[in-house]
Amino acid sequence: MPRKKNEVDIETMEGIDYAKENEKLKEEIEQLKKMIEELRKEKENIIDIPESTVSEIPLNKLIKVVSLFHGILNLITNSGKVITFNHFGAIKPITFGDLMEICDRQKRLAEEGYFMILDKDAVEALYLTEAYKKIVSKEVIENIITLPEEKIKEILENTTDAIKESIIDTIIKGINAGDIRYLDKNKIYFIGQILGKDLFKMAEDVKVYNVQ
Repeated sequence: MPRKKNEVDIETMEGIDYAKENEKLKEEIEQLKKMIEELRKEKENIIDIPESTVSEIPLNKLIKVVSLFHGILNLITNSGKVITFNHFGAIKPITFGDLMEICDRQKRLAEEGYFMILDKDAVEALYLTEAYKKIVSKEVIENIITLPEEKIKEILENTTDAIKESIIDTIIKGINAGDIRYLDKNKIYFIGQILGKDLFKMAEDVKVYNVQ
């Protein structure tokens, strides 16, 4: 007798343990979940190393460097070669090879901002990009007194001690020189409060010392 279309073949279902089959299926699903999770973790742990965007810099390429230090600044290579900056704002060309040695030998000076490398590719090649986020330019140091107080506060709270000292020296010189930009005593007091310095007294002490 032909079987009806929707008729179930009872004989083929005999002997099947559905509880065991379900349990086996659950185990397989759990194993798949674990495999997926492991693959996800492996993917997260892969370090994506981007290709360098900086072309190789020739060792003899001249790089402009500016001193951000008020006074004489000596930069020294590993071979003992001395490159001297006589005053704040002095600019000198230095070969990239010498600059590599200077940054290796005088790492603190490079990272604190005693001098600034005026070449973005060189800064990146010397691994100073992060350090330079805390360093401001010569122009900012010279004109910080003209900035809004909110911007001044932001700069002073995020820059290095070397840059702070340079800003202090710039303000003291401006006060003693009678520069009209430094007639705003409230702003000078505001800057002094952030730095924890009495800038007016410091300026007076410098003036007295120079007279002697």
